[in-house]
Amino acid sequence: MYNLSAAMGPRWAEICTNFTEKIRQMGPSPMWYATRKEDKGVNEP
Repeated sequence: MYNLSAAMGPRWAEICTNFTEKIRQMGPSPMWYATRKEDKGVNEP
């Protein structure tokens, strides 16, 4: 959790960028693969 004031726009952008990078490093959700196994004919990335 982050406490930011309305004047901290650049810091907010930095936090969002770091958060997005961490999620991308984690890769696709295992749930995505589990649901695609049930769907026939859907290609995995």
